[in-house]
Amino acid sequence: MNTIANQPLPADVQQPSYDRSALRSRIVHIGFGAFHRAHQALLTDGCLTVRARLGAV
Repeated sequence: MNTIANQPLPADVQQPSYDRSALRSRIVHIGFGAFHRAHQALLTDGCLTVRARLGAV
């Protein structure tokens, strides 16, 4: 899957604090439903943001 962030975003858009280029695909979504994928993305982003405190994701 490719990233869609090919152009710089405006300064008022919140950017992730973690290095996205260092991430590896480790989540597989089997099934259907954009609702689930959207919430899974929010939870994953939250985990990656506090990764240092969690020790593992």
